[in-house]
Amino acid sequence: MPIMLDDKRVPIEYWAQPKRGTWSKITEQRFKERAKAPLRIPMEIYLPWLEKFKALRKEETPNPSLGLSTIIFACAMLRPVKIFLVGFDNLLTPGLLWYDRADKGARWTTRHEWHVEHEMLTLIEKEYGVVISGFR
Repeated sequence: MPIMLDDKRVPIEYWAQPKRGTWSKITEQRFKERAKAPLRIPMEIYLPWLEKFKALRKEETPNPSLGLSTIIFACAMLRPVKIFLVGFDNLLTPGLLWYDRADKGARWTTRHEWHVEHEMLTLIEKEYGVVISGFR
């Protein structure tokens, strides 16, 4: 969470992914002391989706990516009609084994299960009545 405070822009609200369903209360408290906007850790949204992810995963990947969690949070809390994904190459094309890190310019592999996350997009669309597509 602390890295979100590096951006000098102040959001309306911060959203944090509770990774494996838990988080550090100390980190949360320190974050809140420095943040200029409220923090939301939407456990009630995240935990059911974490269980769906675990049921679909093929490996012992502990949690969905931050990107997929953000899509879920946006659908549940903002109720958009359509979401255009920009820069979600592996999520949209799960056959890629690497991706380009924008901040480093280097290719690196991840421990995400992009095929499972890609499959979950359909579940998210159905659950929230949203259309999710790549921006072309």
